[in-house]
Amino acid sequence: MRRSTYVLIGVFIAATVIAGSLGRLALERQLSIANTRDMVSIRPMAGFQKFAADIHWMLFIQYGGANDVDAETAPEFYRRIMRIISNDPDFYRAYYTGVLMLGPVAPNLALDIADRGLNNPRVRLHWELPMLAGQIVMNREKMKYYNNQPMDQQQLRLANGYFEQAKNCPGAGGIALRSYVRSLAALRPGDERLELKEIAAWYDYWQRQRRPLGYYGDGESNRMDMDVEELLLTQMRVAKARFPNDPEVEKLVERIVSEAFPARRLDPVTLQEYDAGDLYSPHSGVRVNVYGICGACSAVLKGRYCHRCGADSQPPAIPSGTIKPPPPPKADSRKGRP
Repeated sequence: MRRSTYVLIGVFIAATVIAGSLGRLALERQLSIANTRDMVSIRPMAGFQKFAADIHWMLFIQYGGANDVDAETAPEFYRRIMRIISNDPDFYRAYYTGVLMLGPVAPNLALDIADRGLNNPRVRLHWELPMLAGQIVMNREKMKYYNNQPMDQQQLRLANGYFEQAKNCPGAGGIALRSYVRSLAALRPGDERLELKEIAAWYDYWQRQRRPLGYYGDGESNRMDMDVEELLLTQMRVAKARFPNDPEVEKLVERIVSEAFPARRLDPVTLQEYDAGDLYSPHSGVRVNVYGICGACSAVLKGRYCHRCGADSQPPAIPSGTIKPPPPPKADSRKGRP
């Protein structure tokens, strides 16, 4: 073999090694910019994967407009969705649409699409996707409950995980929080009705969300998120309206109101607040404890001093030092007696 041939072989080997090193470096830099690039189809498409995903998306819309989603067409819908996200893993609308359409008829296929999206750091920031996945799982278990069948604890924990992820996403609304707490209620042990468990779960969540004194800095009072308070009250109102005069509901609600809302003026029937001076609740007509009334002329107070007679609604403070402590008991003159 001629010497020039050895030189060419050496150059080829060196070029191969250098090309491999540069390729690995280029891949690392590409993944630092597009961290979902490794999820794209391995078919070489010269960087036109997103363009191909757009084409398949339009074809999917056409197919969906001409076909209903049922048990027979669900695999084709799934295949078309997978074709889109294999070319563009960041195509959030494809994940959401696939889960939304397949959830009622093919929940396992819908959850597979949802899990793929939730493994994508760009897609899992949308709270709607884990919310839909949690609803798919939870609806199946709720159907078991209403048919007097035991719910699967493993599936309930799966739904709770989806709802928790949805709750923690940016922009998640109250629906995600409500679904999360309802899943916690379903996981509670015992044979109580699910509605009672939901009230107890809301109360537990309310207690966990309370801030300790001084959490907001010096001078701030002990507060808590009013949204959670209102959601707790709403759950109790719904239970009282759905099960009127139910002793179990009344007992639980009465305990929570006395512990959680001792300062709020609530109608005992509807748990709606009433105003100062009301003798009867405008929501149910029951007699309520009157507050905010001037002790001198019975006018409704607007501040500390009565606007009608000028009376002070607060008792005057006793100056310090005016009340002297009682003297110590005198010693008995008889020996041995204190």
